[in-house]
Amino acid sequence: MTQLTMNWRQTYQELSSNSLSKFLQIALLAIILLVVLFIRLATINVPSLETTSWKEIDYLTISQNYWQHGFNFFWPEVSWPAEPPRVTEMEFPLVPFTAALLYQFFGYNVYTARAVTLFSSLLMILYMFKLTKRELGAFAGLVAAFTAGVLPLYHPFNRFLFTEPTMIALSVVSLYYLAEWVDHERRKDWVLALVIFSLTIALKLECLYIFLPVAWIAFRKYRWEIKRYKSLMFLVLWALILPTLWYSYAYYLENIGVHEFGIFMGHNKSQTLFMLTQYRWYLTMAGRVIEEILGGFYGTILFIIGLVAAAKFRKGGLFFAYIAAVGIYFVLVAEGNIDAPYRQLTIIPSASFFVAIGMQVVVITGIAIFKTLKRSYIVNSNYQRMALLACFALVIIIPLLKYKIIFNQELPVISGRWALAQEIKKYSNAQTKLIVIGEYTKHVGGYDLSPVLYYYSNLQGWTLTPVDWNLAKIETLRRKGATLLVVAPRYGNDPTAVNYQIEESTDSIVKDVKAHYPVLYESQGQIIFDLR
Repeated sequence: MTQLTMNWRQTYQELSSNSLSKFLQIALLAIILLVVLFIRLATINVPSLETTSWKEIDYLTISQNYWQHGFNFFWPEVSWPAEPPRVTEMEFPLVPFTAALLYQFFGYNVYTARAVTLFSSLLMILYMFKLTKRELGAFAGLVAAFTAGVLPLYHPFNRFLFTEPTMIALSVVSLYYLAEWVDHERRKDWVLALVIFSLTIALKLECLYIFLPVAWIAFRKYRWEIKRYKSLMFLVLWALILPTLWYSYAYYLENIGVHEFGIFMGHNKSQTLFMLTQYRWYLTMAGRVIEEILGGFYGTILFIIGLVAAAKFRKGGLFFAYIAAVGIYFVLVAEGNIDAPYRQLTIIPSASFFVAIGMQVVVITGIAIFKTLKRSYIVNSNYQRMALLACFALVIIIPLLKYKIIFNQELPVISGRWALAQEIKKYSNAQTKLIVIGEYTKHVGGYDLSPVLYYYSNLQGWTLTPVDWNLAKIETLRRKGATLLVVAPRYGNDPTAVNYQIEESTDSIVKDVKAHYPVLYESQGQIIFDLR
């Protein structure tokens, strides 16, 4: 064995030891939380609430309606429909309801609107440290925590008020307490695991993918002793009660209200097999993970190094199960993942772990080379802290490479819709009601109706799906108060839009409407008709 190899192994073993004092661990973790908190507070208005994206708009209006209409938890309402009921089916609405409570005490502003997501990011950092520490030690825990704090900073959805950030944070918390309970069988861990695991699944049924790392935690402890799984199965069954009750109720809301989220009748799961035969799906998903999660080439290389090193040393089995579960989720919900970039945020905890391991490998290699060249031994208490600082420095490079994205406040998230909304405002007043054709996503399984155009123009109206694209329906709505008809094809002339659904052509209905109503504005397929 060469001297370099011996030095590498020795350095690895010493960094893996838990020789960092508890005080230093707490101090460094506090610094990590404060650094991330400072960056997030400094950029919390990017983008502004007025120019935000479709995903956050749903939650902003639901939270505002909770606040203004009496905090009825079981009646989540959106604002854009011109006629009631405006209730919508959705996942367990803890996130918008909590935001509404903050409005009640501190008023509606960007800080109260995005406080839940801010808190969730800090919670994920804290429990990434705790979960990684119990798997690989305090050194790895601190680096993974810092990585989990900075990787999401430049993702386009990282600050928004919506459920995913909270669900992802609670999934990490769930795994921690489930692992603690399986290993130590303490009653408090069982209770915490039950409550948080149940809430995690209720927040998003998609989070059922964490059953795979849960199963790995149990198998690591129990192996083939089948009888010992009984307590875990009991916990899981209890945890499914809340999600079952809520989604049964959400199905009722789906049938009486607005199809805003399309939980049951939205994304077409049958398109999965078609998409998995298209290389463009894989390129798009890989590109999003590489650019929006790992920070490009640099972060991807560190991720690969960490993945290979963890496999070689047979460490981090829980996170291998975690990232495999997320990969399975990407595949099973192929259409939903291609349609919604925010779904890829689910990979952040497991990706953070492997990026952190990659950082350590690079730093350990540097220390081993230094030892070999200098033929000296650096005392543990000195260089372990230096190694931590070196890892932190390597991590912070990832967001620094994208700093312009992190602080960019210039453009509305959906600039084409924003420009159209400004044109609509020229012809509208407080009594204006819209009919909109094209503000939806078509799926065989149903429709997800988008509120963007209504939110940007501060108006209400009716969104028509193709079955109602006819003059008779338009005339019926005109008698109900519709004054403007807006034709706005979802993807317009954007050649880069990833669209696996066949959107209906608006040409026929546009021709019919032009024969009856005057055009106020027309540009690149977007048209405003005057129904007055």
